[in-house]
Amino acid sequence: TSATISGDGEVEKVAIDEFELDGEVRYYAVPALNSEVYSTVRVPEFSGHKLMNGYAQVISNNSYLGNFYLSIPSIGDTLVMPLGPNPYVRCSRELVEETSTSSLLSGKRQVVSNWTLSVENSLSDSISLDLVDLTPRTRARDGAIDVSVTFSEGGRFDAANNLVTFALELGPGERRDVMITITVVYPRNSTLYGL
Repeated sequence: TSATISGDGEVEKVAIDEFELDGEVRYYAVPALNSEVYSTVRVPEFSGHKLMNGYAQVISNNSYLGNFYLSIPSIGDTLVMPLGPNPYVRCSRELVEETSTSSLLSGKRQVVSNWTLSVENSLSDSISLDLVDLTPRTRARDGAIDVSVTFSEGGRFDAANNLVTFALELGPGERRDVMITITVVYPRNSTLYGL
C-alpha cells in the first residue's frame, strides 16, 4: 500500500493495515472505587497480526469511544483492550454492618465489616463480568495486625494483590449480590485508617 503525504504541516492519518481480531467482551467492576462498570475485549490469539505498542483509538458501531495506550503482552498471554464505561451495567458496595470489640486480656481490638457488592445488567444481552473488591493491606511486618476475609461462594482471593474476584454471568435485566466479611484484629492502642 502506498500513500502520499502532502508535507504541509497538517496532521494526516495513513492507514497501514486493517484486520479483525476475534475477542470476548468482558466487563470489569470495582465498586469500592467507582460505580461504573468497564467493558473490555480479551483477545487470546493476536500473535498472527502485526501489532505494536502505541496509542489506539476505540470505535464501536461507528462511534468514537476514546483512545488508550495499547501495550502488547507476551506471546501466549491475552491482549486486553478497554472499551470504556458502559452506562447499562452498574455496581455498588454497601456497608451492611460493622462491629468493634476490645479484649482487655489480649490487648487487641477486633473490627468486623460486612459488605454487600451488587451488580445489575440492564442490557438486553447476557454478560460476563469480573466483580472485584479491595481488601485491607497491612504494612506491619511484626504480625501485630491480622486481616482475614470471608466471602460468598464463587469468590477467589488473590493474597498478593489483596483482591477478591467473583467471575459472574448475568442474564438480561439480572441483578446479583455477593457478601464479603473483613475481620481486622490489631493492638488496642493503634489507630487504623481506611477500613
